[in-house]
Amino acid sequence: MGLEELRNVVERCMRCGACEDACAFYSATHDEKFSPLAKIGIARKVLNGGIIEDGDLPSIYACTLCGICERACPLHLPITDMVRGLRKILVEEGRVPEPIMKLCENIVEHGSMTGRGPEYWRSWIPGGEAFSGKAQYLYLVGCMIPFKLHELGDVTIKIFRKAGLDFTILGGDERCCGLLLYDHGFIDEAKEIAERNVARIRETGAEKVVTACAACYKMYRHVYPKLVGDLGFEVLHAVDVIHDLLERGAIKPWKHIDARAAYLDPCHYTKLEGRFDKPRRILERIPGLELVELSRAMGLGYCCGLSGGVGVYLRDLPGKAAMKVIEDALEKGVEKIITSCPLCMYQLSRTIKRNEVKGIEAVDLPIILWESLGE
Repeated sequence: MGLEELRNVVERCMRCGACEDACAFYSATHDEKFSPLAKIGIARKVLNGGIIEDGDLPSIYACTLCGICERACPLHLPITDMVRGLRKILVEEGRVPEPIMKLCENIVEHGSMTGRGPEYWRSWIPGGEAFSGKAQYLYLVGCMIPFKLHELGDVTIKIFRKAGLDFTILGGDERCCGLLLYDHGFIDEAKEIAERNVARIRETGAEKVVTACAACYKMYRHVYPKLVGDLGFEVLHAVDVIHDLLERGAIKPWKHIDARAAYLDPCHYTKLEGRFDKPRRILERIPGLELVELSRAMGLGYCCGLSGGVGVYLRDLPGKAAMKVIEDALEKGVEKIITSCPLCMYQLSRTIKRNEVKGIEAVDLPIILWESLGE
């Protein structure tokens, strides 16, 4: 959607401030340039014949496109589409900030944000594990598991194997989903990535694609059909599959985990579709686990701040957003922040470590479930 197509919705903004209260970056800093209203102001300026100035760039790129501002807005203005429109203008003008440009170039040229190729996508696979070329389910790990979270990939495949799931992986042939390209205005490049990924998946004959990453889930389930049409396979998140396995009795948690925990809803998975029940139902089955809600939860819950490459351009900003989550959890007496997004797990864990926060940890749902399966 081009910025001109959003003129009417931009001009409808009442500047009520509801979006500011919801925005992770504004609520963490109270810096006006990071607020959704600042972004709307820039869009209005451009639509009225002005230009995007260099001083506007921090506002435009201080956004994970989590969509919380849109849900908080009384008019539900499509602020994320507006931000994509502004970024597309900067792509056309050749003014994308260098760190973000490098990430996007790495995805296009090498298939990963790191710039590494097939060896990167194989790096997480546990030694001795063998996978068939054809299966009903195809498990995609996304960028973060090969990067820093090998354990998450490992325990997820162990859960699937324990349950007898017919699944396989792409291994060294997996590539980034391209959400970063799409969100930063590189639409043609995102389409090429989508076509390549869908073609490779179709070759496997898989009926269901299972993503570990919430961002991959959004891209495959919601964006790919816009870019390439019918996929020919169903897109699920690992939580969907695990929930089904529990319902069928294929796995059964039994080991007590005596801890007070809160679930952080991933922006690109549960918040996107308003599907808040499945992860909580899974966690409620773990003996001993006391589940509480954070002060901001579900649709208007916190964003961890890491998605969209914000940290490579505004290095300290995601950590400030993550600390809001951690501080709220501590006030609730929470010992474990559980999520189902590798980006959230990584960002929260890193922020806890850097700030030397004691008595709390961040963990992805399959990891704590595996522990309760007694393995």
